[in-house]
Amino acid sequence: MITRDFLSPHTSFREISEKDLKQYRHLDNIIGLTEAQEVVSKIEAGERHQYLPLLRYYVKWRRADRQTRVLENRKVRFRTEKREAKSRPISYASHKDAIAYKYVREGLSPLFEKSLAEDGLSENILAYRRIPKGKGPGNKSNIDFAAEAFEAIKSLENCCVVAVDIKDYFGSIDHKLLKQRLLRLLDTHQLPRDLARAFKNVTQYRIIDLDDAYRALGFSEKIDGQLRFKLKKSKIPRKLCSSTDFREKIVKAGLVKDNPQAHGIPQGTPVSDILANLFLRDVDLILKKYSENKGGYFFRYSDDILLILPGDGRAANKAEQFVSKCLKQHSPLLKLGADKTEISIFKNGISAYNLHPVRYSKRKAKSYSNLGISYLGFRFDGHRTFLRNSTIANLRRKIVKRCHVIGAKHVQRYRGKSKTWLLKNAPIHKTKELYLQMRMDNINQTRSANGTEDAPEGSSDPYEDKNFFSYVKTAEKRFKNMNPKFRGQLKEIPHLIENTIITAIKSKF
Repeated sequence: MITRDFLSPHTSFREISEKDLKQYRHLDNIIGLTEAQEVVSKIEAGERHQYLPLLRYYVKWRRADRQTRVLENRKVRFRTEKREAKSRPISYASHKDAIAYKYVREGLSPLFEKSLAEDGLSENILAYRRIPKGKGPGNKSNIDFAAEAFEAIKSLENCCVVAVDIKDYFGSIDHKLLKQRLLRLLDTHQLPRDLARAFKNVTQYRIIDLDDAYRALGFSEKIDGQLRFKLKKSKIPRKLCSSTDFREKIVKAGLVKDNPQAHGIPQGTPVSDILANLFLRDVDLILKKYSENKGGYFFRYSDDILLILPGDGRAANKAEQFVSKCLKQHSPLLKLGADKTEISIFKNGISAYNLHPVRYSKRKAKSYSNLGISYLGFRFDGHRTFLRNSTIANLRRKIVKRCHVIGAKHVQRYRGKSKTWLLKNAPIHKTKELYLQMRMDNINQTRSANGTEDAPEGSSDPYEDKNFFSYVKTAEKRFKNMNPKFRGQLKEIPHLIENTIITAIKSKF
């Protein structure tokens, strides 16, 4: 039994490295390793840690139009549905609070891992965990999880695959039920003090909208409904304000909001992920037993549930209904996101058809286009593996946006040069090399006046794009026996970069 005074001694602060000490802006100063150790030492000594409000921002992205199926006059008809941009709130803790949450998480993690092993769920619950690879060093990634799911499909040959998503999962986590799961995990009747304080601050959390904070502190203003910074973002201090400004400009202005609901935890704190995993433990056991009794497989990655079962469309519909019923019995707040449900029927190892919901009807319609199942960023149709269309679309949008900046800054940097000169010396090849990791040694590059091509302006943070293409190369190796088609999907990206930069330059004349 875990004592109620402390969350069992562990060595979380010795595991903290420079990688854990982030440089983001918040209400407190950036801390070093010594200060991080002091935070943990004080918690272990029984001192009360004072949590600051979380800061929240939104990750937004456009969604492509979607073909929906509607029942009209007893016939299923296709309609193109324009979808609004989607946003996801991300909340993050102050620097010292992040260390406190990490301390609690490191105390819970071995207990959670032990419970998974005891229940035989170590290979079923995938997200937010370090799962060692069977061969070689390192841990499994999304690539490995997707490949193992696709291998399970191949092993059954004739099967149905049901992929469902829990709607607003983090916002639907019931606090009372979550506390019960924690008490059961710790085998105690009362939460340890350090865990109780962290639990209170992650359920009855206080939060500040980051855009509101920027405006209140004078760093930005709204013009025509758009947030405009008054100074370069690099000039905004890492500690956003003093204690006095926090009280006068943030608290008294009513910008600190409380969570009034008995459900919902913020997505983004160091402890949110393990709490989200823990909340569905009973559901995991039921779905594992359900799938194994039918000779199938069950996987869950955060709020994404995947069932691979012998059978056809009828078995798939029953499985979807079973998952929905199981979630509602666990907590009435848990519902499936109907627009994200995917069902594919495989025959002889190849996707024969997909099933799609029909609006205004309980029936489902068959589809023979874009066959296969999408899972963790990949799509598999039985003999080929693709990157998801949405993944490619997001990458293209990001590259277009960044190349427009590169082209505009190129014109600004060489103000007074002719359009012909600017186009001839456009940083196209360097941008391709930077973002696509393409070696251009054999290409006759265009040179600038000093004999070398200009580095692309506005490309100070190429990490994400370069990391994406490294990710694709790794995926190609893992999916080598599943006929990966990634290179073909990305072959137009170099042309997109070139055309976008040229268009951006021409638009300035």
